[in-house]
Amino acid sequence: MLRLHCSAMIGAWIVLSIIPSAETTKLLPGADAACYAIDTNKYRDVFVKEKVTKYTNPSNSSYNKAFAEIMHRLDTSMETFYFSYDPQQDHGELIYDGTFLYINIWDPKEEYGTDDGAAGILFEEVKHAEQFLDGKTFFQRNGTGWISVSNLDIEVEAKVFVADVLPTHPTWKYRINANESRDVKTVLEYLKKAKSKEEQYKYLQKGDTIYGPRTELLNIPPLLIIKPTYPEGTTIPVNNTCPVRTKTTFKFCYPLKTD
Repeated sequence: MLRLHCSAMIGAWIVLSIIPSAETTKLLPGADAACYAIDTNKYRDVFVKEKVTKYTNPSNSSYNKAFAEIMHRLDTSMETFYFSYDPQQDHGELIYDGTFLYINIWDPKEEYGTDDGAAGILFEEVKHAEQFLDGKTFFQRNGTGWISVSNLDIEVEAKVFVADVLPTHPTWKYRINANESRDVKTVLEYLKKAKSKEEQYKYLQKGDTIYGPRTELLNIPPLLIIKPTYPEGTTIPVNNTCPVRTKTTFKFCYPLKTD
C-alpha cells in the first residue's frame, strides 16, 4: 500500500513524495510534514473502539479533550496503530513488530486507580504512543525481536497523565481472608502523592509493604507485599539521536521534540 506524503512548501513549490507505508526510512531532511493521505487507527475488537469513541466524541458526556487530542495526533500521523483488548493480559503495552505498532490494553480493576480500569490503561498506552512520536522513547532491534527503549521517567509521566485527566479513587480493598480486608493505595494515588521522583522510582521498582498495627515496630513480617510494576526499570536517560523519522531494520525512532 502506498501513502501520499505532502511535505512543507519550499518557496512556491510543494514537495511531494510517495512513501511505501511499511518501508519508510526517513522524511525529507529539513521539511516538516504538512499533510498526509493516511491510514487511520485500526481496531481489532469492538471493545476498544467503543472505549475510544466514548472519550473522543465531543457529543458524549465522557469526552476527554486531552485524550482526544492525542488520539487525533495518532490518527493523523504517518503510523498505523492497531488497538486491541485482552482480558487475560496482565499489563498494557505499546509494541512494534518490525512492521506495525500495536496498543494492547487490559483491565487492572480497582487497584490501578481509575474508576474505569481499562480506560486508565488505554489512556496510559496512548500517552506512551505520543511519547514515541515525541522521540522520548524509540524501538531498536534486539536479536530477533524489538524492544522499547524507555525508563522510569517515561512510566511516571504516562501514569501521572492518566491521574490528571481521568476520575480516580485513592484506595482499593485487598481481601486478606474471608473476614478481613485492607485499604491499599492505588498505583496512581501512590505516584500522585509521592514526595519525590526517587520515591516514585522506588515504588515502581520495589513495590510496597503494608504492615498491621504495631507489627513494624515488633519486627513482624509485613501484612501485605505489593509487587513492583517495573522491577527491571531504570533511570538511565533515553539516548535518542535520530535527527529525522528513521525506520530501518535496526531502529525505529522520531526526532526528540524540543518545545
